[in-house]
Amino acid sequence: MGDTVAVRSPDDQLALASGALVGRYVVTSVLGQGSFGITYLARDGQLGRDVAIKEYLPTVFAVRRGDGTVVPNSTKSAAEFAWGRQRFIEEGRTLAGFRRMPGMVHVYDLVEDHGTAYIVMELVNGSTLEKKLDHDGQLSPQEVNRLLPVLLDVLSAVHQAGFVHRDIKPENILLDREGNPTLIDFGAARAAMAARTTAMTAVYTPGYAAIEQFADGEQGPWTDIYGLSATLYRAISGRLPPRSVGRALEDSYRPLAELKPAGFPIPLLRGIDRGLAVRAADRPQTIEQWRSALFSTEPPADAGAGAPAVGRRRRTMVYASVGALAVLAAAGAALLLQQTDLSASLQEAAGGGSSPALADRGPGGAEQARPTQTEAAPSTEAEVVAKPEVAAPRAEAEDLAEADSAFKRGDYATVRRLMKPLADAGNAKAQNYLGVLYDDGMGVPRDDAQAVAWYRKAADQGNAAAQYNLGRLYDNGHGVPQDDAQAVAWYRKAADQGDVRAQTSLGAAYDSGRGVARDLAQAAKWYRRAADQDHPAAELILGSLHAAGRGMPQDYGQAVEWFRRAAAHGSAPAEFNLGYLYSVGRGVPQDYDEAVAWYRKAADHDSPSAQTNLGAAYEAGRGVPQDFAQAAGWYRKAADQGNAVAQYNLGKLYDSGRGVPQDYRQALAWYRKAAAQDYGPAGASVGYAYDVGRGVSQDPAQAANWYRKAVDDGSVDALYALGLLYQQGRGVPRDFVQADRWIGLAIEQYAPADKDKRERAVQARQDIERKMTPAQIEQAQKLVRESKPAAQ
Repeated sequence: MGDTVAVRSPDDQLALASGALVGRYVVTSVLGQGSFGITYLARDGQLGRDVAIKEYLPTVFAVRRGDGTVVPNSTKSAAEFAWGRQRFIEEGRTLAGFRRMPGMVHVYDLVEDHGTAYIVMELVNGSTLEKKLDHDGQLSPQEVNRLLPVLLDVLSAVHQAGFVHRDIKPENILLDREGNPTLIDFGAARAAMAARTTAMTAVYTPGYAAIEQFADGEQGPWTDIYGLSATLYRAISGRLPPRSVGRALEDSYRPLAELKPAGFPIPLLRGIDRGLAVRAADRPQTIEQWRSALFSTEPPADAGAGAPAVGRRRRTMVYASVGALAVLAAAGAALLLQQTDLSASLQEAAGGGSSPALADRGPGGAEQARPTQTEAAPSTEAEVVAKPEVAAPRAEAEDLAEADSAFKRGDYATVRRLMKPLADAGNAKAQNYLGVLYDDGMGVPRDDAQAVAWYRKAADQGNAAAQYNLGRLYDNGHGVPQDDAQAVAWYRKAADQGDVRAQTSLGAAYDSGRGVARDLAQAAKWYRRAADQDHPAAELILGSLHAAGRGMPQDYGQAVEWFRRAAAHGSAPAEFNLGYLYSVGRGVPQDYDEAVAWYRKAADHDSPSAQTNLGAAYEAGRGVPQDFAQAAGWYRKAADQGNAVAQYNLGKLYDSGRGVPQDYRQALAWYRKAAAQDYGPAGASVGYAYDVGRGVSQDPAQAANWYRKAVDDGSVDALYALGLLYQQGRGVPRDFVQADRWIGLAIEQYAPADKDKRERAVQARQDIERKMTPAQIEQAQKLVRESKPAAQ
C-alpha cells in the first residue's frame, strides 16, 4: 500500500490564531517559530498571568488543518510524528522537575490538544545575551560573574538528569533587567529526532559547537562546556573563537589567558581556554570539574599544566572526524559507524583549518612584484614611511626572505615593517602577508575589514594563498557577509593554481552541496588533485570515499592505498582505518597481527577509537595474547577521552572482575558515562543495575526509565527487559498488552547471531499470550506494527 500524503489546503495555517484555546490557555500571539515547533504568548485566565506555550509541530512530519488540528503529513510520517511527540512530552516532564531552580524556565503544565502536545512555561521578560553583545559590546567582569555561576548550576542539574543542551549560545540566554540569566531552548526532543532521521537538522550552531557535534562523536557534559566556553569567549573578547572543525587541523585559537582582557582573573580565563579544547578529552568532563578550574584561587605551578596545547599555528590531524570506518566493541559485539560531516564550513570540514594561508613557496617567494600602481591603504603608523617608486627585484626578494624568517620566529612587527612598503607598491605576497597579520591580530589589532582589503588586493593579482584566504573569510563570514557561492568562487581560483587547501575545500563544497550543486564526482576529482600533492586530509577523505563508494565505485583496495599514504604523514584516523580493514579483511587479507599493529600506531597518536579496538583485541585475544589487564588499560585511555564504547567495555570488566577488581559501583559509573552519550547497551546495563540492585539500591521504576532511554538509543535487550517489567508489574503497571508489544519488537529486531536471546524472547511472549484474550493479542500486534519505524 502506498504512502498517503496530507495536502495542505488554502485554509491551513501554520500557527494557531489569536484567541485559540490550548487547554485553558488563550493564545495571544506568536513569540517565535522554527522547524520543530511554535512558541506562543498566551493568557492563563484561571490564574491571571501571561505564559509562554511551546507547541510540538515538526514541519517535516506534520501540517495544521484549517480547524487548528495538527496531523502527520503522510501515513509514513505518522510513526515518526508520534515518536517525537512522546519525546517532547518527556522533555517537558523532566524540565518541570527544575521548577524552583534559578536560571531555568519554569514549566507550569503539559497539555495534549489539537492532535499535538504543548509545554506551558513561565514567560521570562528580558532580552537575549546576543542582543546585549551586539548593542553594548563585551561584558564586564562583574556581568560575567553575575551570569556564570547560575548557568553552571543549571547545567550541572541538567546533566545529572541525563540531558545535554547541545546548543548553548548567546541567543539562548535571556537576561532580565538586573542581568540575571535564564537558559532556554532545551532541545532534547529535537536532538533525539535529528539523531534518528535525516529529515531534521542536528541541534547545534557553528561557532559554538564542539567538534564531536560535526563528526557524530560522543556528546556529553563536555559538549555543553564547549558551547558555554565559546559564548564566554565572545562575551569577553568581542569575537567568536575559530570554529572547532577547522582548529582540528590548523589551530589559530588565541587563548584568553594570552590576550589577558582587563579585570578578569587568570584562572577564569584559563578555565575558558580549557573548555574550548578541540578534543573532548582535553576539556573538563563535568561541570564541577570545570567550576573548580574557573574559580581556582591558586595559580597552577605550570601555566600550561593540564591544559591543551593552543599554540597559534599548531597543526594536528583531525581525530576520527573524516572517514573513521568503525569502532569495534569487545568481542566484536557492536560497530559504531562514523561519517564525515561537510555541512558546517566548506574549508573547515575539509580539514583546511581556520588560520590564514601564506604562499607555499620557498624563502622570499618566486613571485615578482607587479609594476602596476595601487592605491596605498591609510598608514596606521605614527611616522610617515617614504614609498619607493619601484622596488628593485633583489631588494624585494631579500625583504620577503627576511619577512619569512621573522614570521617563523614570531616577530610580527618586523614582518609588517618589511611588508607594508612592498604591499603599497603592489607586491601580492606582501599584501597577503598584511592580510594574515590583520586576520590573526599579529603585531597589529585584529581587523577583519583590513584583512579582507589586503587579501582582495593580492587575490585580484592572482595570489593563490590570498584567494584561498578570501574564500575562507566568505566561508566563515568574517569581515564579509557569509556567502557560500563567493567562498566557492575564490576557492576555485586558488584551486586552479594548485593550492591544496583550496582544492580540498572545493571538494568539500561539491561533497556537501554548499555554494555549488552537489556533485560527488566533482568532489572526488578535487580531493584527488589535493591528494596527488600529498595533502594528508585529502588522502584520508579519498580513502573514505573509496571505502564507502561515494562518487566512485566502492574499492577497498584503493581505500587501503590512500589510507597508507595518509598514515605515512602521521594521520591517526588513517592508521585506525587500516587497522579496521585488516581486522575484517577488506582490501587486504584478514590479519589480526597487522590490525593490532596499526591500531597501536593510532592509539599512540591518542586515537580513542584505536585505543578502544586495541583493548578489544586484548580482551578477545586477537592478534595479541589475551590479557584483561591490558584490555582495561587501553579501554581506560579511550574512556578518559570520552569514548562511549570504551566506557561501556570498561564497565563490563568491572562488572565481571576481569582485569580489574570486581566493583559494581565502578561498573555502574562507567555505564552511566556511556549512557549519557546515548549509547544503548550502556543504558540497558544501567537499567539492569537498578532492576536487580547491583551497585545501587534496587528500583524497578528507575530501571524502567533507563530501559526506555536505552530503547530510544537502539538497544534490543532493553526492549525485552522493558517487556518483562510490564509482564511482572515491576516499576510500571502490570500490562500484558505492553509486555507483548515490547517483547514482540525485541523478537523482530534480534540479529541472527542472537539466536539464543531471540528464542528466550519467543518463549516469554508465548507465556504472556496464554494469559491474554485474542483482542488483547491483536492490540499488541497493532502496537508492534505502529512502533516498528520508531524503534528501529
